[in-house]
Amino acid sequence: MTKSKTLITASTGNIGLPLSKALHKKGIPFTAATRDAEKALDKFGFETETVLLDFKEPAGFSEAIKGVETLFLCGPSATPGAEKLLVPLV
Repeated sequence: MTKSKTLITASTGNIGLPLSKALHKKGIPFTAATRDAEKALDKFGFETETVLLDFKEPAGFSEAIKGVETLFLCGPSATPGAEKLLVPLV
């Protein structure tokens, strides 16, 4: 499977999961950024491309966004200081 040029962060969260399902339903390809691909695919109920992205591990950001043209950036809302985790990715 070729990595999509659209990356959805927090793809299994309160906003990312409904967005991911809506994109899939419309046939719009996307890559789901997640810390656990198997768990994400179980939540989705369908196959899609995934990439490892952990906001607490900025060393992996460059690989996660390689080739990405469109980024839906939604941070880890239940994490205190989440906005500080997003700055290195932005």
